[in-house]
Amino acid sequence: MKSICEWSELLYKDVTETPNIIPVTDSYGNGEHVNIDYDNIKISNMKIVMKKNFEAELYCSTCSELRNTAVKNLHTNLNSNKIETIIKESRYKDDAPRSFEEYYKFIINKLNVALSPSLWEVTCLQCKSKSYLFIYTNINGQQIIHLSETINGVSTPNTPYEVSYYLDQAHKSKIIGANSAAVVMYRTALEHLLYNQGYTKGMLNAKINELENGINSGTAPRWALNLDVEILKIIKDLGNGAAHTNKGDITKQYLFDSEIVNKLDLVFKYLLDEVYEIEIKRNKLVTKLKDVRNQI
Repeated sequence: MKSICEWSELLYKDVTETPNIIPVTDSYGNGEHVNIDYDNIKISNMKIVMKKNFEAELYCSTCSELRNTAVKNLHTNLNSNKIETIIKESRYKDDAPRSFEEYYKFIINKLNVALSPSLWEVTCLQCKSKSYLFIYTNINGQQIIHLSETINGVSTPNTPYEVSYYLDQAHKSKIIGANSAAVVMYRTALEHLLYNQGYTKGMLNAKINELENGINSGTAPRWALNLDVEILKIIKDLGNGAAHTNKGDITKQYLFDSEIVNKLDLVFKYLLDEVYEIEIKRNKLVTKLKDVRNQI
């Protein structure tokens, strides 16, 4: 998740009572309606509650996929009294909207800010692994750290140590919010993956080009024949962007948010399966079938 704002619809519930239209009559008994500012009445009576438990789709590092998760609050200073205070005090701000709908959004933004610091337990509803979200604020604004019980990052049973080492480094960088560092580690993991597969000449760009030439000529390994090489080039370019000065434009680093890093996890899960696992699984399956056939 990029920010706590993505949870707003799950986290908060509007329980404000809707005022009824007040009928009145004139001196002749004719029914009329008084011109009343109902938005103002609703704003004056606004009531919002924060849910301490809910379900949300979040990335599970154990599954290496987006999963439905159960989210539980473990600590927050945003209690019902503080929510009520924020609602009342914000009403008199110069930038406070006057329509109920806009004022509600205005208040939700303020509540999201007030969530820092807070701690949340996340349980994957598929694998049952637990992780923790820590929300805090620093000079760059509100930050979210996702701390997982899985400490090895993306890997598979047959991933070589030199590849899994850098994926572990990427994971450790990611969980403390050092996303630029994580992206560089993914790039390095890719270079070691290609080196491990026999592409040892030159830097990463040269290794990718050699692989691409092999695909075009039909001499590349089986795992590469259906591979979109553009994926590898993107990983390389992202890693270069995270490591280089970019003409001094540090704001480009903000593009490397948690969503991008999680996407890189998914890409590497796909690559590792293609390179190290699928052929082994295929061979085991074929061997088993041959064993049965030989007994017929």
